[in-house]
Amino acid sequence: MSLANSAVPLTTGFISEFFIISSIFNMNPFIALLTTSSIILVPIFMLNLLHRISYGQWSRYMPIITSDITIKEFHFFVPLVFFTLFYGILPMYLLDDFL
Repeated sequence: MSLANSAVPLTTGFISEFFIISSIFNMNPFIALLTTSSIILVPIFMLNLLHRISYGQWSRYMPIITSDITIKEFHFFVPLVFFTLFYGILPMYLLDDFL
């Protein structure tokens, strides 16, 4: 989900970022060049966050994780991933009313 937040292609974040940057480019190309820095900076921050969460130093305040994911978490996570990929691959179902 954090990669979808980083606007990886075939995710909903990519479609929205593409529309925003293309709209800004039509109005002011200089500002569009500044906003494209988010394409580089956001994945750097997200990968740094994932690295610290996954491989950070042990803390006594963090509980010891004995299992990867529970069945409740799995049932909650599957629709989020499905709709993120579905609307990233086929955005016309989401954007038909707006375009």
